[in-house]
Amino acid sequence: MSKDGTVREVGVRDRGLPVDERRAWLLDHLGAHGSASVAELSELFGVSTVTVRTDLQALAESRLVRRTHGGAVLLPTGSRAEAGADPDRPGRPDPAVVTERPTPGPRDAREARAIAAAAAELVSSGDTLLLDGGLTALWLARALLRRRDLRSLTICTNDLDLAVELRPAVPRFTVVLAGGSVSAGGTLVEPLVGPALERIRGDLCFLGCAGVDAAGGVTGTDLGHAAVWQRYRTGAGRAVLLAPGSAVGHRDRVLLAGVEDLDLLVTARSAGPALDGLRNAGLQVVVVD
Repeated sequence: MSKDGTVREVGVRDRGLPVDERRAWLLDHLGAHGSASVAELSELFGVSTVTVRTDLQALAESRLVRRTHGGAVLLPTGSRAEAGADPDRPGRPDPAVVTERPTPGPRDAREARAIAAAAAELVSSGDTLLLDGGLTALWLARALLRRRDLRSLTICTNDLDLAVELRPAVPRFTVVLAGGSVSAGGTLVEPLVGPALERIRGDLCFLGCAGVDAAGGVTGTDLGHAAVWQRYRTGAGRAVLLAPGSAVGHRDRVLLAGVEDLDLLVTARSAGPALDGLRNAGLQVVVVD
């Protein structure tokens, strides 16, 4: 949190936040301020009041917040812990398998930018990139735009916001948007996106995740996104995983791949000792401050 009480040090209105990440930032804001109105959250996140109400309703159904007239308040920690520990509730992961990952905060935003900057240095002119969606991918797109030395890049993504972000680089970059059905998070998903991705072979794919663990592999939260993630991985010569420190050692509900299916992990120093197991498993790791 900054000195003036702002939760994020970068603009929360930045485009490209998938729905799960936006709700995580929303929880972070409520944790810092206790309560917030729909109008305030709409302005803060740059989304409609209808979207905010949908987010709050989903969080209330997960017993993370309580709706109030015109807004919401964060539920006490005990109530939230109880909600997360009940394996009989639909959609909740088994606590014996899934580890707890902290709600994203300002450090995650700083890490995302640093990770993206390091990832951009892996790219050379003439490369074809397959780019997964997410906050770090958005920063990667911006880092690539700043590299004026890059020419003749082809970037394929299924994320609408990333395609818009990269548009100013056309024709220096060729931006390919894989067609499909639009998800709530602003990405294009199956069944139509798969055939489009099958026709493109990349030099590098940059992938996001909810967790990466030596024993549990690479995991995510969305089963629908898993098929697209797999097509990215198998369609590129090198698979690069971009993960904040909080994701390392964390295991989520949807298995995406084994650690052996990755070529490189770019993460932050905050991952700490959890990196040892990944290195011992043979994964090459780049750590940023």
